[in-house]
Amino acid sequence: MILIEWLSAKNPLANFDKNKPQLPGQSSPGLGILKYCFQLLQNISNEVFKDGFLDILDHMHGAIMYSKKFKFFDPVQEAILRAVMRDLKNYSLVDISWGVITETIIDLDKNAPAVYDPGEQVHYVSSRMENYFKSTKYVATFEKYYKKKKYSLNYEEMVRKREEILLTKKIEEL
Repeated sequence: MILIEWLSAKNPLANFDKNKPQLPGQSSPGLGILKYCFQLLQNISNEVFKDGFLDILDHMHGAIMYSKKFKFFDPVQEAILRAVMRDLKNYSLVDISWGVITETIIDLDKNAPAVYDPGEQVHYVSSRMENYFKSTKYVATFEKYYKKKKYSLNYEEMVRKREEILLTKKIEEL
């Protein structure tokens, strides 16, 4: 497995705008090249014989962006992420990220704030890892939790708490 320690694709010369608002933890807008970074990883994997690439994202919005090509190694974490994406599909990535920070995304099964637990996300390239992610055990565990988990976002409360937080902290510090 190749561990991705740090991947930055930001444009320090650009400004955030309404179409690309600032995400928590972000100091500069992204370049919009994540899909090309994934292609680069695929090209590397053709030359380096490893099981795949592993990254641990600090923020849920990063995990969501990576979810196009990566899966959580833990099927429960994968199910939670996919259930959040399913249930909050009408909200922006910014709203979801702030929902995690303000604890206003509610895990309806537990009637408690949803918690993002950073974990290993893997882009697999070997047949061994493909077999793991397609195994009966992984798929059954994923499906069990994906069906069970339901989430909602208290949008008004998220906005209120976000404004309160931003009185004392900079968004890039979150």
